[in-house]
Amino acid sequence: MFGDMEKKMYICTHNLTSDHSMKRIFLIGYMGAGKTTLGRWLAKVMNLEFLDLDDFIVARHHKTIKEIFA
Repeated sequence: MFGDMEKKMYICTHNLTSDHSMKRIFLIGYMGAGKTTLGRWLAKVMNLEFLDLDDFIVARHHKTIKEIFA
């Protein structure tokens, strides 16, 4: 469904409760791998909140990701 994304990205789940219900999903991969696209889709189908960490960092530090890593 997402082409080569599965080759460029790892999906990690983190169980936060003793009943093993999944509360968070972390998508880790290269820039442009499709993490945001897949994350938004997963959040929608799993009825979860979506947070793009890049957007969070930019809002908190008032710099673009490129400026932070320059």
